[in-house]
Amino acid sequence: MKSKPLIHALVTGATGGIGRGICFALIEQAAKDGARIHISAAASQPGERLDGLVAELRAAGAMATGVAGDITDAAQCAAIVGQAQALGGDLTAASTSMFARPGCWPRRHTRSCSARAAASRPSPPCRA
Repeated sequence: MKSKPLIHALVTGATGGIGRGICFALIEQAAKDGARIHISAAASQPGERLDGLVAELRAAGAMATGVAGDITDAAQCAAIVGQAQALGGDLTAASTSMFARPGCWPRRHTRSCSARAAASRPSPPCRA
């Protein structure tokens, strides 16, 4: 008997609305396709929110792990991929659903950044 294929997807911004939806859509599609799925759910920081999502993904039928890092930092991006590969093997899919404005994310973002971005095109860098 041939084993089901394994999909290993890295989803950034996984604890947010869009990223979370992508995680569950991947599980649903894998089930329809008869595939096994491992989701490496990536968030900007570890904690209860990420742990809770991983538990929900597992309850929905996926193998799942949480990875954390700042996508605005190249070294941390590489570390996110490395963590995902160490925990789930080679990646076969990736989805990026996280927004980061240079100079704003994640610590200095304020409402003034969003207001300034909406008021001008192209958006100036955040000075918050």
